[in-house]
Amino acid sequence: MARRPADKPQEKVPEDERNAMFDSLRYFTKENPDMDKYDEFLLLFQTRQPGLYRKHMNGEEYGPKDLNDDVVRGINAIIYQRDTAKHVDIHVPQQEVTGQMKEFNDKYIARLPPMRWNELQDILLTVAPRLRLLDKETAQNVSPSSLPDNVNFMINKYLRKHLSDDVKEEIRREEEGDRDGEEGGLDSVEGGDDAGDEMDVDG
Repeated sequence: MARRPADKPQEKVPEDERNAMFDSLRYFTKENPDMDKYDEFLLLFQTRQPGLYRKHMNGEEYGPKDLNDDVVRGINAIIYQRDTAKHVDIHVPQQEVTGQMKEFNDKYIARLPPMRWNELQDILLTVAPRLRLLDKETAQNVSPSSLPDNVNFMINKYLRKHLSDDVKEEIRREEEGDRDGEEGGLDSVEGGDDAGDEMDVDG
């Protein structure tokens, strides 16, 4: 049986690329913070270079030479992916978080049962690790609507599943009331048109 050829080792990252990726990292985390990229960088550190992750979270200084090759490639991939995202085919269906969804999250996150609220806080620290840079009280008071859209989708889904039955019933009544109000408004407009038509005929 023929042996499977060994994987070709990746070439070492050139120093000029390492320096460029470090400069890009500083730009997107300090000089002109991009919160979506920031979370991706932290997740990259956490999985590919835990020692660097701990340094960053503890506010310790580090330089280009502290980035291993795997992390440098990961930074490059994150930046490249983000910079080319605008070229994605606009005809491909994309989910979009709505203002209504964000308002729902802000309004109801505090209505979760305590156990579920604590569980959601732990999940948020995983998907948005920059929250770990804040003190606990500040992190827990960050409004969901200020977080990235993908995190808002996750929060909305979690809330709709884990809010208590009483709160779900309250939401159902509110949503039905909103629909009834819209329908009532349409009926009154239609009724006004009919009344006007009848007056014209009688005249």
